[in-house]
Amino acid sequence: MVTSPPHDLRAGTFVGVVFESEFALQRLQARSMARHLPADEVERVIVIDNSATGMTDAERSRLTAEYGVHAPVVSVLRPADITALPSASGWRAQQVLKLAVAASIPGRRYVVLDAKNHFVRSPAADFFVAADGRPRGRAHSYRDHPLRHDLERVLAYCGLDADAHLDRFTATITPVVLDADAVTGMIAGIEERSGRTFAREFVGRELTEFFLYSSWLLSHGTTLDEAFSLDQPSSPNIWPSTAQSGPVQAAIEAADEATAPLFSIHRTALANLDPEPTALLCSFWVRSGLFEDLAEAEAFVTGFRADFERARHGRRLRELPPRVLAVARRTARSVARRLPGRTGPAV
Repeated sequence: MVTSPPHDLRAGTFVGVVFESEFALQRLQARSMARHLPADEVERVIVIDNSATGMTDAERSRLTAEYGVHAPVVSVLRPADITALPSASGWRAQQVLKLAVAASIPGRRYVVLDAKNHFVRSPAADFFVAADGRPRGRAHSYRDHPLRHDLERVLAYCGLDADAHLDRFTATITPVVLDADAVTGMIAGIEERSGRTFAREFVGRELTEFFLYSSWLLSHGTTLDEAFSLDQPSSPNIWPSTAQSGPVQAAIEAADEATAPLFSIHRTALANLDPEPTALLCSFWVRSGLFEDLAEAEAFVTGFRADFERARHGRRLRELPPRVLAVARRTARSVARRLPGRTGPAV
């Protein structure tokens, strides 16, 4: 009797987009992958460096080293290595990059992670891909959701009846598993239909990456349940709005009791977390094998916050009008000259 080969349930390639404020969180994710993902689970890791000036060689080396056993399959790409981006906010540009990178992963599925995600245990064999080969994800209602209008815009763009899908549609919170061939086919179809590059069409139409992927599949004759297994266990998240002791404790308890391998904390939440919830989080990280002891975890948080402030300061300077920025640079150089033995601030 001839039997069908089993589905390949491996996650395959992991993709993330990172910028200055999240370099430390990306290193934490890398460390968590080294601790909790076996080598044969990861075919490739692509880190898209969307920072203003690009990581230094030292920063790249430091990040790659944190991937441990996966370091040989890590690639750090700049946006220009993937696609030409029109002028857009960092948030919108990152969405384009998460899709356009599919051209670098032919014939494979890939898992999109945000820098806020990190592994706290090894994933079950079917966490990313169901036994029948469908990528796993989650769905919820968008009737009263903050992203309702974004979903309606994308559904209309794909020629779908919005009202028919608002009660149940795919979630946008990472991890999200995408099929590279389906993404590249979608990009080619959108470019042919629109007459302009995918990036320009995406930005110009104010589309949303994961909504677009699901909507495109639906517009070509499939259903949500044919395309996805929408029963993936949810992963606890700490958002800026929940960065207090009670919600942090609840998220940690949920992570301890759940089967989901991932835990997430938003960069702004970690930057502003008070001492008590910070201590809870550090203790949880130690129990999860991400740090040797509390001192190491606390040192990580301290370093992250220093980097976060430097990145925020640099971003504010880059947003100044050119004439104002030129005056700031001249002032910094003038002050530096009056301080013997000191180096002026990098403005």
